[in-house]
Amino acid sequence: TSISVKEGDSVSSNTAVLTLIDESKLKITLPFRNTAIEKIQIGERASVYLKDTMEVVYGTVTYVEEKPYSMTNGGLACNVEITLDNPGALEEGIIASTQIETGGDAISSLESGTLVYINKTVMKAETSGTVKEILVRDGQFVNSGTTLVVFENDELILNRESNSIKVNDLEKQLEEARKQ
Repeated sequence: TSISVKEGDSVSSNTAVLTLIDESKLKITLPFRNTAIEKIQIGERASVYLKDTMEVVYGTVTYVEEKPYSMTNGGLACNVEITLDNPGALEEGIIASTQIETGGDAISSLESGTLVYINKTVMKAETSGTVKEILVRDGQFVNSGTTLVVFENDELILNRESNSIKVNDLEKQLEEARKQ
């Protein structure tokens, strides 16, 4: 989780409150020579070279773009997406390059790119209100259905109380009408 508000903050409807992040899988999208794209297949194993630590982790080709685009050097390239399981120490933002072994050839990416988490969900406030309580911390693991933030909206509370009074009045009127 990544929290964007603090207790006491006033938020309006559709304001980003926190981001849920699944850190178990990452992806990287890198350019490859367009002439090599026909050799790269979805499902092939890719070596992902982490620039800062000089380590190698392994991933799988999950998407091969077929339409080439022009690079700044004038060459043509196609993007390839590689997905990898996080062994535990990887974070979003790590710079990496890749090499794909395909049919006896080793095809290297033309540039480095950045690892990103695959599953990130921004949670937004459904209505305006005040952040009454935050029940999680940044980076905390959460389960589905867990209450993360408690909001208070005085206007909704007043509406609920007003509607409750109206329902009670209507029930009394109905009861009186039945007696007649």
